[in-house]
Amino acid sequence: GVALEAFERSIAYLKERKQFGVPIGSFQALQHRAAVLFGELELCKSLVLNALHRLDNDDKEIAAMASMTKAKLVETASKATAEAIQWHGGIGMTDDFDIGFFYKRARILETMLGDRYFHLDRFARLRGY
Repeated sequence: GVALEAFERSIAYLKERKQFGVPIGSFQALQHRAAVLFGELELCKSLVLNALHRLDNDDKEIAAMASMTKAKLVETASKATAEAIQWHGGIGMTDDFDIGFFYKRARILETMLGDRYFHLDRFARLRGY
């Protein structure tokens, strides 16, 4: 949720903020970064739906799937909020925008119930590595 909200607000900002008389969202470099992040967010949605489906069906692989999902989600939230700060520039960390709040929230969520590395290790152990 944090990653998606930061992304959506940042896309709206890219469409609204003008530099050199054009929206900064028209710059190809920012479009590429946004496209990569969009793909990562779609992957996260699929992982969450898969994990929920497995949970509903009492799948024996739910522990591994939960760890894979947590690891990917916190990685993407970290990336999405960091990109949002970059896209907003200095104003992103002010109280005028919630982007700084999302950045801080993503860092807290990353450590709750095990960080990315804990879950990557757990996933590997559950898979026999």
